[in-house]
Amino acid sequence: MGEIYWDLGGFNIFMDSKYKDLYQVEDDFYNLIGSENFSGLSANDWFLVDKETKELSFLLLTVPSLFYPLLDEEVERVGVLFPVFLEDLNAEGIVIPMQEKAFYSCEKDVLFVTNSREGASYLVEISQDFYLVLDKYKKYIGYFLKNASRHIPESSPNMYQTGFMNALREILLFCNDDAYGLMEDKDKETLASLKKLYTHCKELENNEPRVSGILHFLENALYTFYDIDVASC
Repeated sequence: MGEIYWDLGGFNIFMDSKYKDLYQVEDDFYNLIGSENFSGLSANDWFLVDKETKELSFLLLTVPSLFYPLLDEEVERVGVLFPVFLEDLNAEGIVIPMQEKAFYSCEKDVLFVTNSREGASYLVEISQDFYLVLDKYKKYIGYFLKNASRHIPESSPNMYQTGFMNALREILLFCNDDAYGLMEDKDKETLASLKKLYTHCKELENNEPRVSGILHFLENALYTFYDIDVASC
């Protein structure tokens, strides 16, 4: 099974696989079963299993743009949910709906994406750090990623975490309804904070390539809300 990655700037979780884009997935779709969104119109994420081997072949899950704090007791509760094996799921009938809320703990470095934290009853281990979360009816209600910052592309075990984790904490402060509202109103104080974080991340970039995802988010925010194209400056 391929590595699991958290694409910060693209707001998704994906698995490294033989498929390099959705066109390749579509060309091979007769060999796959599971949850898909080829039309781009459904509210489903991508979770496709090989019909013959029953192994996960393609994974692409949305990370919502709304982030909330994840409490320590919630991390502990998820960690002791009942396990379910991937092969025990009916891949042909599985539906993976997009979730609208993301919860993250910087201290525990855990990402929990779900609409229903209280409804979590089962965990399906996909990899050592990545799990699907099911409700009491064994229906999908989200996913859980441990050591989340280590799954951001360009990460390595020897990287010094402090600078990046501080930048990650700061960027997540902009991922809530209040901050988006201020950006919609072209709030000057928020603009100054975005620019300051952008400058800080550019200074970190050579030694900490993971900040490229944060820079991508900042560039999009500055262009979308303030008509500022910092990428071309």
